[in-house]
Amino acid sequence: MRIVLLVAVAAALIPVAASAEELLGGGLKVVSVELLAESQAVIELDNGSGGTEVLWVDCALGEWGYNGEEAGFPVKPDEKSQAIAYRACKDASNTSPLVQQPGSWR
Repeated sequence: MRIVLLVAVAAALIPVAASAEELLGGGLKVVSVELLAESQAVIELDNGSGGTEVLWVDCALGEWGYNGEEAGFPVKPDEKSQAIAYRACKDASNTSPLVQQPGSWR
């Protein structure tokens, strides 16, 4: 059931994936997007090394970050992940505080 839901949500948000790839210059690719609540999402990314990374986003709080590790070190939010998170929030809700005040990222 969860896989079907993931596929349906990812298919509905295909413009988010295409836009994120454009913003990233093709470095990371969006594999799936799962909306958890109106202002929260989990985005699975293909890191190009045969693995995936999970980016979580809370649009209402203006927070985002990675779950997991890369090469033994915690993955830190960067400009690429910020671009993906911002785009996901912008497409999810035009009224979120994150979209209204993009400088509020932490």
